[in-house]
Amino acid sequence: MKLQAHIDGNKNHHHLNLVFTHQGKNMIKLNVIEPSKGQPIKTIYFIDAMNYCFRIAYFLGEKLVLDQVQEFNNSKQKTSETLYNENYEVIAYQEYLFDVNSKFYGTKDYEVINGQFKKLNTMLVEIVSKENKHIKQKWLNGFDQCVYFTEVSNQQEFRYVKSNGEVIDDDSLPFFLSVNKPLEFYDIRDQYLNKIVNENS
Repeated sequence: MKLQAHIDGNKNHHHLNLVFTHQGKNMIKLNVIEPSKGQPIKTIYFIDAMNYCFRIAYFLGEKLVLDQVQEFNNSKQKTSETLYNENYEVIAYQEYLFDVNSKFYGTKDYEVINGQFKKLNTMLVEIVSKENKHIKQKWLNGFDQCVYFTEVSNQQEFRYVKSNGEVIDDDSLPFFLSVNKPLEFYDIRDQYLNKIVNENS
């Protein structure tokens, strides 16, 4: 097995690429983002031979503080993401939804508290028109109540729509989302990392 490394960046920020090879073939690649001023977390991206990132590990010093693991099926469709804390306890989980024809149609996000899964949201994708690239996403809260839609097409810029069909204007959007936006898998990750950063900056 052979190891190749490349470092770039400046005195405050370094990005390290490591490639493990076997018999001339890339087996796994590590993209390492070193800590920088005001940002003490080292992030390591684990990328397989087909260029799929299957794990993101977050370190404070030499200690693993958060581990984000992505799973794929045999067709290389992502099937789930799981967040583990420093004790390797699951703290969040995202499930990818597929129909009987293996067509992706949405996600479900969960927060895990004391081993109990609490549903945060469900996002359902609808292809309204392939020709016009019209895609609609239906967002449900943890109680399976529709809180809003998002949609975009060739003729329509990305927009938010209330469950009653009313388009939300730009001025009203920040307040609307602050009240109605369900917590997401990535919110749990960001909150956890921000807490660590604030405690160690």
